Amino acid sequence: MVTRVGRIGVVAVLLAAFATLLGAGESRADDQPGRVLLVLDSSGSMKEPAGGGETRIQAAKKALRQVVEQLPDDQAVGLRVYGAKVFARKDPGACTDSQLVVKPATGNRAALLSAIGAYQPYGETPTGYALREAGKDVGGEGRRTIILVSDGEPTCAPDPCLVAKELRKQGIEVRIDVVGLSVNAAARKDLQCVARAGGGVYYDVDSSQELADSLSAVAKRAARPYVPVGRPVTGTATPEGAPEIAPGDWLDAVDAATPAKHYLIKRALLNSSVVASAAYRASQSGGDFVDVELTTPSGTRCAFKTGVAGNGKLLSTAASASPYTQQEECLTSSELVLAVTYRGTDSDGAALEIRVTEVPEVTDPETLTAPANPNTWTPPPNGSRKAVTGGTSFADAESIGAGSYQGTIVPGETLTFAVDATWGQQVDAAVGFPALRGGSAAAAEDAHTIVELFAPSRAPASAAFTSPVTSRDRLLLTDGSTELASTTGTIAFPRLGSASHAGPALGGAYFVTVYLQDSPRNASVAVPFELDVATSGTPGGEPVFTEVPIDGSPSATPEATPSATSGATPEVTPTGDRTDSKASSGEGGEGGGLSGLSLILGGVGLAAVAAAVFLFLRRRGGSDALSG
Repeated sequence: MVTRVGRIGVVAVLLAAFATLLGAGESRADDQPGRVLLVLDSSGSMKEPAGGGETRIQAAKKALRQVVEQLPDDQAVGLRVYGAKVFARKDPGACTDSQLVVKPATGNRAALLSAIGAYQPYGETPTGYALREAGKDVGGEGRRTIILVSDGEPTCAPDPCLVAKELRKQGIEVRIDVVGLSVNAAARKDLQCVARAGGGVYYDVDSSQELADSLSAVAKRAARPYVPVGRPVTGTATPEGAPEIAPGDWLDAVDAATPAKHYLIKRALLNSSVVASAAYRASQSGGDFVDVELTTPSGTRCAFKTGVAGNGKLLSTAASASPYTQQEECLTSSELVLAVTYRGTDSDGAALEIRVTEVPEVTDPETLTAPANPNTWTPPPNGSRKAVTGGTSFADAESIGAGSYQGTIVPGETLTFAVDATWGQQVDAAVGFPALRGGSAAAAEDAHTIVELFAPSRAPASAAFTSPVTSRDRLLLTDGSTELASTTGTIAFPRLGSASHAGPALGGAYFVTVYLQDSPRNASVAVPFELDVATSGTPGGEPVFTEVPIDGSPSATPEATPSATSGATPEVTPTGDRTDSKASSGEGGEGGGLSGLSLILGGVGLAAVAAAVFLFLRRRGGSDALSG
């Protein structure tokens, strides 16, 4: 059963799609608004009823007029239609029946409104051809968004899902959002494939006022695109000729032709610890594995980690070359080779965010006091709740402090929040879902929800085992009983030989992520949630760093690379604190720090990977919590 939505829902969905594009520009001050192309199905089936006493074409026209009238003047928008001139497939030109009726530009609102009024349902459904032509219309540079509005299955080659994959290979700044109007199951499957392959979102709309209200809530909240950031880099298939990268943020893309990408990290300090993480938003199908490996140029392995996620979840995996569990060569080598290997499906062109963090040697780690029980869970207190939106990536995480919050999440989203903490403290997060009814309950049925913590280096930082035991992922129950909890444990730099920590730990911006699994019901319903966050413990235990340049040059604290979010070079202190101007607003913290948990170097292990595979690859799950 699919809940339906009326014309109001169509308007809300299209506004949300445009807001997604426009919202992306807010995170990058140097960007101009991207180009948008509406691609409208004009096939004969658009004459059929959509609900509310209107035909599909009438509902689409009213919605599109409202959307165009609300667009900002500096937004370049165009319009392409297909199936508008050739009546039957047997007629010449039926499978190439698509026209660019308004070129993407500013100042063309009158032309757009006129074209929308003139377009009528008529012929076949050459969706793949229209998408391929749309790729040419929006050009090959800058942010480009195609919004496909269709009511049926394609009736002509090429396969639109394959075309979407081709377009996505043009770069991570191409996005295809899809709106399905009163579609059947087969058409929905085809259109969902187009959105998934195009890195966008699929919206299912038709006639229910209940879902219309929910979609309006989606449009009103700040639409949240996945915003990857970093200095562009292209990894090589082998270590030979790999590009050099320094501490900071780097941005590559998944490429099926090069599943393993290599980079050369230049170490600045002798005996320093180096953490390399790879963040990635998984595809909607199956399970995506990402391997992160650090080796020396001679081939000595320093660290290897594997992460797995699916159903659109935000994933970050990290490996570290540290002085506690690694070979001597991994500490003294002036260079390290980073290999990031993607193993999955349907993700060509997806953003791959790499963060490199280098931490100076600690003078006397044996004098530091290790916490007696680093994984003690401290429930955050409940209080008056403030509204939050959350980001969708580590780059645009919303900065929050200890407190109680509430917001909404759409199935398939991962929301991100940044919380500052230092040595001696720990970050505790608890997420709950109130009793759900109507569209929200239908959307959340059979969906898993997960809360996780990540270190400033983006290494996983959720304590693997806690006392008392907590649950950080489970099947969402719609009766209001679902609660999740996670903790970092005490943030403390490890003593040599410490069994409770396997790697360095720094203070800085820790990330709380909230994920709700996509649902076959409808991916456009806003589901309410509650979030409680605490930073407990007494600050203390800061180590003393010693900076010995590996090349004999004057010592210097490592700095982050320029941020694609702010366009500036934020300073990263030895504590990992963010000192850039956007740290307090949550527009893109650039803190460099290392996780205080064994998860960086050895805590994830085969058990956690197996649990993740179990979560994302099984067809259905029970309500029992997985301890974490």
